[in-house]
Amino acid sequence: MTRSNAVSYIGDTIIISASNNTREDVSYIVSFTGGMDEYDVNGSSITGTLTKEDVNIELSYTVINNISGEFIFTISGGAGSDLSHSVTVKEPFIVSSDKNFSYMNDTIVITAINNTRFDTSYNVKRSNGVNESDFEYGTEFSGNLIANRPEIELSYKIINNVSGDFIFSISGNYIDISVNVDILFQPVELDRMLIEDSNYSLDDLLLMTNPVIGTIFTEGEINNLGYYA
Repeated sequence: MTRSNAVSYIGDTIIISASNNTREDVSYIVSFTGGMDEYDVNGSSITGTLTKEDVNIELSYTVINNISGEFIFTISGGAGSDLSHSVTVKEPFIVSSDKNFSYMNDTIVITAINNTRFDTSYNVKRSNGVNESDFEYGTEFSGNLIANRPEIELSYKIINNVSGDFIFSISGNYIDISVNVDILFQPVELDRMLIEDSNYSLDDLLLMTNPVIGTIFTEGEINNLGYYA
């Protein structure tokens, strides 16, 4: 019994070639581990019979979902003579960010993995007020992820006080994947000097948010800083 690639992913077809050289019919079954089940593949039956003296029977199973786990094809020959082959199924691309939001002087670190057999391009989109010039000089906003390469890290340091969207995208043959990081204006720092030197009303100050902790300053907190209505 032979199989196709040892590693597969969405869009791939796993091809099993099997022969029964015995004088008896034998059964086969496909089982799954990890996050996979029978609904993640399409094609030949996951159970069946290899008729005696069947030679080079081909069975095919196309991975239709973005999933990871093990595909295991087993022939039950009886008397402890089971024979099986497994194929590892992976998500073709894995991408993540070390933070959900960022701001000036922060560095966004993207971790990316290409589990496919092909080099694949990536691209960083900047929109709604964020431009290429808002990042450290020399930052690469597009490139290739090498096939079957362990995870790599890409860094993007923000140098300007801006607000908008940062979207890291990978475009594959069967699936696109992206991660979004919100870029916010630098966190508001309320201190006595800011309050005394500003023309803010109490209502204005109450509406100021601190993106780092995601809360709104209360009247009591402002009073503690020395500002009174």
